[in-house]
Amino acid sequence: MTDRQPPAVEKRVVITIDSNSFSDATIEYAVTVASRLQRPLHGVFIQDTDLLATAALPFSREICLSTGNPQTLDPGRLESAFAETVARFRQRLAQRAEQNAVRWTVTSVRGRRRDFQLEDVTDADYCIYDSASAPPLGRNMPPGRRFLVIDGGDAVFYQTLASLLAPLEGQDLHLTLIREAAAAADATLKASLPRGTHLHYLEPDQLADALQQAGDRFDYVVVSRQRWLKPLAPQLARLGCPLIVVG
Repeated sequence: MTDRQPPAVEKRVVITIDSNSFSDATIEYAVTVASRLQRPLHGVFIQDTDLLATAALPFSREICLSTGNPQTLDPGRLESAFAETVARFRQRLAQRAEQNAVRWTVTSVRGRRRDFQLEDVTDADYCIYDSASAPPLGRNMPPGRRFLVIDGGDAVFYQTLASLLAPLEGQDLHLTLIREAAAAADATLKASLPRGTHLHYLEPDQLADALQQAGDRFDYVVVSRQRWLKPLAPQLARLGCPLIVVG
């Protein structure tokens, strides 16, 4: 008798959104990455359990942005708002994915967005967490794309990063690296990046300030799931720009 190997899991590009809003620019980038890598795109809408718990409290209120008037935060109305957001998300993702011949799916799960630990996305090579608080990409920024990368410290991470940036070949790319690996890895990193990428460095003790400024200085933050995600989760949950988790 021979041991049977479990079937290989198809790697995907995953984009997750929460109940507030989502960015068309981030959807566009997720579709571009999926198309370039020839991988399916999976959209995940996170029904915020903290918000649901708050809505169940008898004294909870919400402020209507259009009128400024307070109203009761009703769980039933919140569920309806979730359903409407999922429908809009599905429509926009489907439109862009089908234009680029990318296979796509959308699911809805309940969880705490800031935990970044959803079983539904653990098999993804790239997980893009959209940020409702982030300004549209490019607002008050110089032309080009700017990435803050928290160094995963090995060749596999650099190869994954190169695949992430490959769809942006030819654009004005600025990569700011939080130094964790030894300088000897520079040759491996530089050889894997798109030509013309501008590479900058920050020391690890500058990471906290860089994350606080992410919405103003950077379009995306990139982090390795295995090495950095857990200790950084509280800071990453408050980012002012989309977060990309790899590996």
